[in-house]
Amino acid sequence: GTLLNSSTAEMKHFIGATFMMSCLGYPQIRLYWARQTRVAAIADVVTRDRFFLLRKNIKVVNDLDISDEEKKADRLWRLRPFIEMIRTACLQLPRSPSASIDEQIIPFTGRTTLKQYVPGKPHPTGLKNFVLSSPCGMVLDFEIYQGKSALAADRSELGVGACAVLRLSQSMPTGSSLFFDRYFTSAPLLRHLSSQGLRGTGTIMKNRVPKDSKLPDDKALVKKGRGSFCQTVNVADGICLVKWVDNKTITFASSHIGEEPVGECKRWCKKERVYKD
Repeated sequence: GTLLNSSTAEMKHFIGATFMMSCLGYPQIRLYWARQTRVAAIADVVTRDRFFLLRKNIKVVNDLDISDEEKKADRLWRLRPFIEMIRTACLQLPRSPSASIDEQIIPFTGRTTLKQYVPGKPHPTGLKNFVLSSPCGMVLDFEIYQGKSALAADRSELGVGACAVLRLSQSMPTGSSLFFDRYFTSAPLLRHLSSQGLRGTGTIMKNRVPKDSKLPDDKALVKKGRGSFCQTVNVADGICLVKWVDNKTITFASSHIGEEPVGECKRWCKKERVYKD
């Protein structure tokens, strides 16, 4: 092949330009060099054609150094050193007493077997990434989804969401509180977290609510009006379930939070188009 004759300084410029592009978010890469939308911090350090040439040919691992078994086990092996460099920096950030776990879609429309479509996300098509973040939004850890078999190999009975939480919670100190949404929450997950000295809270799907819970049905609670709520606690597991009426009934499960303290807030009512208590 043709030698690129690149240098360490040029690669730093290339990577820096790539990071800046991810922050600016232009719809097309070529716009960073266009006359009306030119970004000097990028265009002055690398030409458009040179950027695309580097982008096309850059590699972060020698193919001959990776065995067939490693390639089969890790579909991101071509990027693994770069991914681990970023993840190592995230793991060095200080841990807060509480953190949240959620799905993130890394926008990508190219060809890859890892591409996912998740409706409702700002960028629904791309690579699914499970992220552990601090209350101020700093990424503390992450795991790019490569399929159920890769993430839930030893705990398939828990499901992908729960396995993602257990995987990302490994760097959190004992006593930390984790928050997540209905995709992740289940009673088995909360029990696993408790056994590791971690506390969990999240909204929960109706089909995951333990069958022996004594929560009233939705109709009975809706009759009491917006803002009504009820609670039940499984003493053996230490799991609290709270159901309340918002625009519709919502249930959350927690191993450390219950219905108290009760407060008031205003919520937008789509039907009446006003804020209501």
